Amino acid sequence: MARDLRTAFRDRLESPDDLSETRTFAKSGELDHPDFADLPLGGEQKGEAAILFLDIRGFTRLSMGFSPKETARVVNAVVGTAIEGLRGYGAHINDFPGDGVMAVFGGDGSAPSALHATSGLMTQFSAVLRDELLQVGFPEPVQVAMGLVSGEVLWKRIGTDEVSRVMAIGEVAPLAAKYVTGDEANAWQTVIGGRVADAVPARFKEQLPAFTRTFKGQKLARKRWLFDTEGFNSSASDLSAVQKLTLSVGSVDFGASTGGLDRPKRDRGLGSRPERTTG
Repeated sequence: MARDLRTAFRDRLESPDDLSETRTFAKSGELDHPDFADLPLGGEQKGEAAILFLDIRGFTRLSMGFSPKETARVVNAVVGTAIEGLRGYGAHINDFPGDGVMAVFGGDGSAPSALHATSGLMTQFSAVLRDELLQVGFPEPVQVAMGLVSGEVLWKRIGTDEVSRVMAIGEVAPLAAKYVTGDEANAWQTVIGGRVADAVPARFKEQLPAFTRTFKGQKLARKRWLFDTEGFNSSASDLSAVQKLTLSVGSVDFGASTGGLDRPKRDRGLGSRPERTTG
């Protein structure tokens, strides 16, 4: 990591208008994944990716309870610090909507690097947000949740000649976001799914009810797990340790396609989902 996230967060919260890195990050074309930046408009390429989505929980409540200036101050601190942290882990920032950040591990990435970033960032963020925001007098807690999903995607440049983006199209990105928005996860939880979940030893994950949606009268189900980021990070706090920890269950190379997603499965529903507090 380039610097401690507590320092990065505090700097952004106290001086939101004096951070050149935040102002200059989103240059034209910089959100395109570098492995696919040369795709022409309409061009596409099959591949794999692990996508991490960090969501600010209670964003609507935050926006209603504070002035736009104060809300922007908090969002800038959270989003900017997440971007800095993820880039320090080697992630590619693909998008950052107002209440979240989407990062991609693909091309030369791997399951260990995605899990290293997810567990490390959540462990640090849970400490930073809980401590720092309380000290500056925000009465409402600002919390985050994370979703990490991997699988097959179609890299495609969409838009117009004037404005275009390379996007990882498929179910991976929407699932990463859906797993941690709405009622799908509690604050400080990390939910994982897809092939990256296979690289996590059983003692660091707890299976959740399948995520289901109905399409043309058929229930589509996807398996998902609650990821114990704190325990995982304590056992393997650097990439080499993560690689050793995940070796026995197989690392996943996202540079090669495995030829398709699982067929939709019928499921009887989500059932009950008790409250959990795992990081």
